[in-house]
Amino acid sequence: AVAGALVVDKASVYGADVVLKVQAPAALHWMGHEVDLMAPGTVLVSLLNAHANYHVLSRMSKAGLAVFALNCVPEAMLGPYDVVHDLETLAGDRAVREAVTHYSLHSRGRMPSTALVLGADMMGLQAALKAKSLGMEVTVFHPDAAMQERVTRE
Repeated sequence: AVAGALVVDKASVYGADVVLKVQAPAALHWMGHEVDLMAPGTVLVSLLNAHANYHVLSRMSKAGLAVFALNCVPEAMLGPYDVVHDLETLAGDRAVREAVTHYSLHSRGRMPSTALVLGADMMGLQAALKAKSLGMEVTVFHPDAAMQERVTRE
């Protein structure tokens, strides 16, 4: 256990009191359905699409799980909480951090001076903003010229 972390096998993860997942539980060919690995009373926090995953919701109910669907959590009066937006924001930031780390390993610690961002969606926007905050010159390519201009301008 480094810094208080405990590394366990995948099957043991489902024995926790609270399980956080990005995608809905699914059948895994090597260990059965994820729902069956959780004990009754387990709290599952995940993205769940009730229409597409009705059979999974029914299975979770029969298994006695307490389920929080992140895509159904209201965000004050603004409507449903968009967890995918937050995940894309984190991924854009992380992409630049990983690129800088990788580049630094091969360039004797110098910071990269330019960044090329492919795609001006939320992840691309966050990557461009992160690169700019590190002082890089950023070039963005996106099929929609208006989106490309918006990201380049910000």
